[in-house]
Amino acid sequence: LEVFGRQWFALGEKNLFLSLGFYFYEKLLFILPFNYYIAISQYTKNNLKNFFSIDSKKISVVYPQIDKALWDPQKYNREEFRKKLGLKNEFVYLYFGRPGISKGVEYLLKVVPLIKKKIPQSKLVLILTRDPRNRYEMIKKNIALPDIKKDVILMPPVPRNELPGYIKAADCVVIPSLSEGFGLSALEAVNIGVPVVVTKVGAIPEVIFGKYLFVEPKNVSSLAKGIISVARGQFEVRDKKFKEPEIAILEYLKIY
Repeated sequence: LEVFGRQWFALGEKNLFLSLGFYFYEKLLFILPFNYYIAISQYTKNNLKNFFSIDSKKISVVYPQIDKALWDPQKYNREEFRKKLGLKNEFVYLYFGRPGISKGVEYLLKVVPLIKKKIPQSKLVLILTRDPRNRYEMIKKNIALPDIKKDVILMPPVPRNELPGYIKAADCVVIPSLSEGFGLSALEAVNIGVPVVVTKVGAIPEVIFGKYLFVEPKNVSSLAKGIISVARGQFEVRDKKFKEPEIAILEYLKIY
C-alpha cells in the first residue's frame, strides 16, 4: 500500500482536473470500511493517519522482502554485462523501473548535458517499462533531443534473472523520485553493491543503507552534483536500520 494524499498536487501533473480526480478517488477508497491496513513503511503508515485519519491501531507495517538470492553480487560478472551494453571505460549511471509521474525520470534527462561537461566519457542507461505508455513516449521523445541522444542508452525491460547483472554493470544507480512509499529499486541496487544517488523523499531516509548520497527532488543541479560526487568516490555509508521480514508472506498471515 502506497498513499499520496495531497501529494497528488505536487507530482508535476499539468492537468489539475486529473490530479483532483486521483486525489478524490484515493480519498473515496479510504472512506470504505476496511477492517485493517498493511503499510509498506512507517512513512506510508503516517500518511494513512495524517491524510485519512486512519486509527494507528488498525495499521501494521510490513516491509517488502528483497530476493537476496537474486540480488547476490557474486552471481554476476560486471564486465560481461558492460560488454552487452557496448561499454568499456565509460562512467555509467543508470535508472531502472517505471517512468511513472512520481519517479522523476524527466529530471534525470536534464542532468545529462551537465554530467557530460564534467565527465566526458559518461553514459546514462535507462531500463524502462513501457507503462505508463504516455510517459514512456515522452521520455523516448526527450532522449532523441540533439544535446543528449548520443549519451543515453534506452533499453526495454530485461529478464528478471538478468536485471541484477545490468545494475551491477553501472557505476552508480540514480533514483530521482518525487515520492517513494518504500524504495525497492534503491535497496535492490545497494544489495548488489552499487552506490545510489537518491532523493530524500518518502520512506527513503527510513530504509536506505549501504553506499548512498541524498539529493533534492526536482533539483537538476543537486542531482548532477550527487552523480559527480559518486563518480569521485564520495558517498555516505550506513548499516541497515529497518527490520526486513525473513518471509514477508508469513507476516501477512499473522495479521490475517
